[in-house]
Amino acid sequence: MTNPVPPADPVAVVTGAAQGIGAAVCGALLAEGWRVAALDLQPPVPPALADLAARHQGRCSYHQADVADRAALQAALDEATRALGPPIGGVANAGTWRDARLHRMTDEAWDEVVRVDLTSAFLLTRALWPAMKDAGFGRLVYVSSIAKDGNVGQANYAAAKAGLVGLGRTAADEGAPVGVTANIICPGVIETPAQADFRARAPAAFEAFLAQVPMGRAGSPADVAAVVRFLYSPDAGYVTGQTIYVDGGLS
Repeated sequence: MTNPVPPADPVAVVTGAAQGIGAAVCGALLAEGWRVAALDLQPPVPPALADLAARHQGRCSYHQADVADRAALQAALDEATRALGPPIGGVANAGTWRDARLHRMTDEAWDEVVRVDLTSAFLLTRALWPAMKDAGFGRLVYVSSIAKDGNVGQANYAAAKAGLVGLGRTAADEGAPVGVTANIICPGVIETPAQADFRARAPAAFEAFLAQVPMGRAGSPADVAAVVRFLYSPDAGYVTGQTIYVDGGLS
């Protein structure tokens, strides 16, 4: 039995697409031959995505939405379907952070991080499932983190990112019979706006963290996007349920 073949001009949805890893993933998938619906909370069209849309006429659309809100997500997916066609791929990259030690963490900080980082990925998966099943083909990638194993001051973030592993492996199990693959990527120290914020708030702690990376440097969003591109390629048709670290050896 051969790997399922995608339909012509397949469409993928990328959440948290305005900048950093999300924007790089959009570019990588466009280069792989996918059309891309980019979703983010940020208005108006972010510069990185405006540039991509200009260079890939008719193949990239931007939709502003709170992807952790079911109705808003569905409205954005409906817009994307009208613009590009029914999506059969998803990259769950939306994320936020509200760091605090356990005894200081508020209910709001816990709920918001779990809502954005984990619940949004579930909502995206559920929304895309019928079209993927009908197509007999689908690709799902969940952007987790090395913090999934626990990190001081990030109980909410670690729990949400660990939840993505469980969600992704379950999607792999349920998707395998219908041609859907699902994999998880765990980035390490990547030069993103979140890392820039960490560096600005605690430069000494950031440098100490970076010093633990065997390769001795931070990675780039392109490093993560390259793995997503592979997982969306025909070469990855037999790869599913895997947790892949992009961390310079830190894990």
